[in-house]
Amino acid sequence: MQRRLSLRVSLIILVSVAVVTVCVAITAITFRMSSNTARKAASTAFSDVVMQTHGQIDALMSSTLTIAELGASLRDVGRPPSRDALEHPAFVTMSRMLRVDASVYSVFVGRADGGFFQLIALRGEARIAERLRAPAGTAFVGRTISVENGVRRQDWVYLKDTGGVVARRVAAEVDYDPRERPWFQDAVMGHGAVLSRAYVFNSSMTLGMTASRVIPGGGAVFGVDVTLSGLSRYISSLKVSPNARIYVFDDGLSLLAASDPIARHADGLAGSDPGRAQLTRMLREGKTEAPVFVAGDDKRRIAATSTWIGPE
Repeated sequence: MQRRLSLRVSLIILVSVAVVTVCVAITAITFRMSSNTARKAASTAFSDVVMQTHGQIDALMSSTLTIAELGASLRDVGRPPSRDALEHPAFVTMSRMLRVDASVYSVFVGRADGGFFQLIALRGEARIAERLRAPAGTAFVGRTISVENGVRRQDWVYLKDTGGVVARRVAAEVDYDPRERPWFQDAVMGHGAVLSRAYVFNSSMTLGMTASRVIPGGGAVFGVDVTLSGLSRYISSLKVSPNARIYVFDDGLSLLAASDPIARHADGLAGSDPGRAQLTRMLREGKTEAPVFVAGDDKRRIAATSTWIGPE
């Protein structure tokens, strides 16, 4: 069962008013010095990490939107898929998209008649491979939903890294309809490439975001899925202090990424970390940017937030 996270929004590329906000929060800098000195040190560290994190988010979202724009322009990309994913006219180019950008989980095309073509990169993720029933040696998974005389059929093909076929499978039933998905509906209603709110992907049950765009002439939508696990890995690599924590969450306070491995598996900002609770209060009260002291355990801490606004 898919679980949507908060309300979805769309970032319309090249429009001056951006409507996606992601808050980058830094907390748990242990108070070991005087108040003024600690505040100045925290502000400096906070500014450095915010700048780096904002840049990483910009790069991730901008590249995703660009791929959606390019994919929608591919020749014959909206052609009705057959039962064999390897026969799709855009198969080679879409495979290259997965190889070039490691943050991309899948690329796909959904048609107005319910047809669907998707390529997925496993990237060594055992949990995703198990969910997709991928045999050992699988690097990429192809999925097609073909429509013949109004009947929809779903076929899977499992591919080696070299492109060779590992196995094929026909699904007993078709439980997926691209026309019902928010990424399809948002693209049809929008102008240019649009970016979804973070949600759990149907095929892998992993958290990510989708950029999508209607192909020229209509009739189909090209989409790109990116997971947010790479963002967690990136902010985990940022060294603020031994006791620092970095969280990235949307404007509905749904957690998207975290430097703390335990926090990544928690629901929202709930938890025992007093800094996380303070961040929730700060955001709900509209307090951002300026570091504040946090109490609640045997250590005094400093917490601060910053808002990321999507590219115009």
